[in-house]
Amino acid sequence: MLTDTLRDEILHVLETTKTGKGTQPGFVTAYQILTRLPKPTYDALIAKYKLPGKGAKTYYAAASRVATKLDAMKLVVEKAYFDPAGVKFDVGNETFRDAGYPFVAIYRRKKT
Repeated sequence: MLTDTLRDEILHVLETTKTGKGTQPGFVTAYQILTRLPKPTYDALIAKYKLPGKGAKTYYAAASRVATKLDAMKLVVEKAYFDPAGVKFDVGNETFRDAGYPFVAIYRRKKT
């Protein structure tokens, strides 16, 4: 159901990410991408995989599904990591500080 649609919607989010001073789009996390997906897709992912974050009590939450899809698009998506210490993540009506891992992946569309 979500496979091709999710890929296209993720790419749309990456293509509409702010560019800053240059033409290269900025990096975003899977959490940010999840919240920027169309509401029906977001709702379907949350219903199936649950909200992300350390308190989710699940290893593979909705943001994990987005990240898995991003990793499968490595020909068109660039990946890096950052230390999320002191960073808050807002997903839905939830805010959490700890992503559950010492580093968080960040993604952007590769420049073509």
